[in-house]
Amino acid sequence: QQEMQYQVQMKAKRIRDRGETFVIVINSFESNALFKARCGTVEKFKTVKNIAVFEGGFFISRDNGKSFWSNIPYGISTYLSEEGINIQGEVQYMACGEGGAYYMEHANGTTSWDSVNLASADVFNDVMEGGSVHRVEFGEHGNWIVLYAGGGTAFSGGIPIKLYNKLNSRNPRLPSASE
Repeated sequence: QQEMQYQVQMKAKRIRDRGETFVIVINSFESNALFKARCGTVEKFKTVKNIAVFEGGFFISRDNGKSFWSNIPYGISTYLSEEGINIQGEVQYMACGEGGAYYMEHANGTTSWDSVNLASADVFNDVMEGGSVHRVEFGEHGNWIVLYAGGGTAFSGGIPIKLYNKLNSRNPRLPSASE
């Protein structure tokens, strides 16, 4: 009986806390401390527009156009330095994949990506050049999914069948699926 009541209370708490409770694990003490300083409370987290967590680091961008990162992957760091855009606020969206793959949206509206080590890298490059990309996410084993501004999708590798069905049943007049 007590266990049942506890389970009901926990379920109610999860529903009540939805959108306010988050757990992010960053396996670097320094990056973890930096993340908590910027996003460690509900108030601080409310203005976060995008977050990417990767091995030993993170990226966040806020509604006001500011962004911050710590321990970004080497390929991204090199690209930003070479292009002279290694400046907080320059990157507005970032997604990182295994083996150095990435996608970024810049403050000036341009995008950049690297498809290194992706499953179907040639297809990914064609997809990126063939439409108005809204969001990119990377999965395990070099898999990826691209959401177009018009609501369409392209992906490589397996995605959960429920996600596939949800994406394909969306009304194209609705905002993009990641919003």
